[in-house]
Amino acid sequence: MEPGEAFRRDVSRETRERLEIYEALLRRRQRRTNLVSAASLPALWTRHFLDSAQLAPLLADDASGHTVDVGSGAGFPGMVLAIMDGARRYSLVEANGKRCAFLREVADATGTAVSVIEGRLEAPEVRAALAPAGTIVARACAPLAQLLGLVFPVLEPHTYCIFPKGRRYRSELDAARRRWDFRADIVPSRTAAEARILRISDVERRSP
Repeated sequence: MEPGEAFRRDVSRETRERLEIYEALLRRRQRRTNLVSAASLPALWTRHFLDSAQLAPLLADDASGHTVDVGSGAGFPGMVLAIMDGARRYSLVEANGKRCAFLREVADATGTAVSVIEGRLEAPEVRAALAPAGTIVARACAPLAQLLGLVFPVLEPHTYCIFPKGRRYRSELDAARRRWDFRADIVPSRTAAEARILRISDVERRSP
């Protein structure tokens, strides 16, 4: 059985129904707006839903209870995590207006409480809306060294970064360590044998 189908059967009925609404909206909107890779659609539950959901156990257990998804796109991983856990606060940051409209549609249709923030993390008003953040997640957003530079202004001492990466994760770690000091826990992925999830904390810019 494909991992995504096993995941589909294992979640609660309520979660499964909400994810199925999400799936239907995505497949319909995909015809007009490029939300995900067309090649990933046949394995949507593995490539996107399970790949997002597997981050849930890694989220920081902090007082803010706030998870920020940077470059959310079609809502992966932030929307899936919010559907699965309504106890936390979720902010989805996305620069593309059409994708933001889609995210709001999914939130309304599934009854999911998320904040969809249209803009880029570089903008001061976007950064101000995100504090404090316990966990920052980003999927297929940028190479690790660049990604750390993007999120560094909103990091606090307690903030964790959860970044899924592909088979080149070690070279990304090596490149990032030339510019940054940080702690990285490396977690196997449930959706691809060569992929890993990086749980990063204690980020500091290295001296020139």
